[in-house]
Amino acid sequence: MLFDKSVEAFDTYLKANRGLSENTRKAYRGDVEECLLALERLRCRDLNEVTIEDLRMWMAESSKNHAKSSMARKTVAVRGFFAWTHEHGVTTTDPACALMTPKIPDTLPDVLSESQAEQLMERVDEDGETSQPKERTMKQQAIELRDAAMLELLYATGIRVSELIALDVDDLNLPAGVLHCESKGRERIIPLYHTAIRALSDYITQVRPQLVESPEETALFV
Repeated sequence: MLFDKSVEAFDTYLKANRGLSENTRKAYRGDVEECLLALERLRCRDLNEVTIEDLRMWMAESSKNHAKSSMARKTVAVRGFFAWTHEHGVTTTDPACALMTPKIPDTLPDVLSESQAEQLMERVDEDGETSQPKERTMKQQAIELRDAAMLELLYATGIRVSELIALDVDDLNLPAGVLHCESKGRERIIPLYHTAIRALSDYITQVRPQLVESPEETALFV
């Protein structure tokens, strides 16, 4: 691609200065590359030749195949790229400064009702308590109890699933009744209620040892 060096330098800048995750940087880079390829097809050979009209043409074409949420991210990425080119002397102007982010309707995600959440927790508890050795192997029972502890923690804290599976044993402080959760470079200290503390204590003392294959394993849920 004609503008590969600029994209590479922008990605290096994001990595060093913005603290973005690798997945976010990868998405931003893909968005910028998509835009620049479209500009090349419009016969732009110099980033100084890019105009707001060119960028709006790219947005109009790209929006035919992408949802508004994706277009919003793409717009943020492209605006960030051209702001960087201007600040670092790659271009004399910032053609994307007036590029508007598509409006996304304010909608709340579907969530479980309180009764549905209670039914889910009760079902998981029943499965773990009623499993008999003759019906399931010891490891299968351990996995069921592990899953129950995971759901208790999710219900108690509201953390993301990605945060849940990234937890280490040291992130849990049961005597203090708190969880240390780090995400996107920020640490949160989350209090736990007694039901979650009991489920996690049982999991750590009785269940996790059955599932751990190496004494050096640090993950909370294995």
